[in-house]
Amino acid sequence: MNRSLILGLLALVILCVLCLWCRAPAIEDDLRGKALICVEGAGADAGVLAVSGRDVTLEGAVASQAVGDSVEACIAAIRGIRVVNNNLQIVAAVKQPIAPEPAIIDTPQVNLDDLLAGKVVEFATDSSDLNAQARSVLDEVAAIMKANPGRVQIEGFADSRQTQEYNVWLSRRRAESVRRYLVAQGIDAGRLTSVGHGETEPIASNNTAEGQQDNRRAEFHALKEN
Repeated sequence: MNRSLILGLLALVILCVLCLWCRAPAIEDDLRGKALICVEGAGADAGVLAVSGRDVTLEGAVASQAVGDSVEACIAAIRGIRVVNNNLQIVAAVKQPIAPEPAIIDTPQVNLDDLLAGKVVEFATDSSDLNAQARSVLDEVAAIMKANPGRVQIEGFADSRQTQEYNVWLSRRRAESVRRYLVAQGIDAGRLTSVGHGETEPIASNNTAEGQQDNRRAEFHALKEN
């Protein structure tokens, strides 16, 4: 074999090696892309895949043995893959605890009667005038009624030092005096009614000055809506 032929063959070999060397990255990228399709198609994370030349290494965690076997078989069937190193670990998916549904808390309906309990306006003897203390109580009643719906009946009372007929008239004047004040504070007149009971419902003895003072009063009671 002459020298020229040998040199020609050597040049051809070198050229082929160079072509393969230049082509190697493109081949590896192609194999990686096909292998990645296998990984993602099985529902595994792409991070488990590593490609070096024509060798593939699978390393990481998958949810089941079936997923790992599926990925390995799919990659091994790719033309051009030489070796598949399967180092996958099987880690069962942890079920997330189901958050309990928020408890439904029933908000109790506001009872206007409860809010007005203890709100009592007292009067001087034989009078329906409102003093400073009475107006202070009525300001509180007005605030409660503005914040809560409902109708209220104002009930007036008297001590027993006059006749029953007179005491009924006086107790009505007291209840009406209270009603007018609340209306002046912005309460709708349609939400208020007034009535006088005279001396018929004492809450203390009329035999003492203190008892008589307790009985000269006006109280508030919520009316039930039909």
